[in-house]
Amino acid sequence: MKQGKIVKAMKVLNKLAAKELPVKAAFTIHRLRTLFEPTWKFQLEEEEKILHRLQPEVTEAGNAMFKTPEDANEFRQWRKEMDEMDVDVDPLLVKPVSLSMALFDGVTLCAEDIDALEGILSFTED
Repeated sequence: MKQGKIVKAMKVLNKLAAKELPVKAAFTIHRLRTLFEPTWKFQLEEEEKILHRLQPEVTEAGNAMFKTPEDANEFRQWRKEMDEMDVDVDPLLVKPVSLSMALFDGVTLCAEDIDALEGILSFTED
């Protein structure tokens, strides 16, 4: 599985983890987060290192403004390489999970969130 896929999925799983959910849904979210957390933390730690080295200014919105176009390009290249890195995840532990949308009543997600979970967690209409 690609590291970028895991990082995007973790953002959505963390959003879902903050919601009050029925036990089956909450346990599934917990299991997936536990499985992907080491990969997610690794990327955050590596990102912190490159940002420390490049020292961009951070806007009020939390965006990094790099001092030079070269720094911005270096960071983009680093991000691309990280996202494309293959992560060895046990396929028996990461088999796609389907849960009823009814378990997520009142939870809002955008289409990008659902895309990020593709192949990891899907929602059924039953």
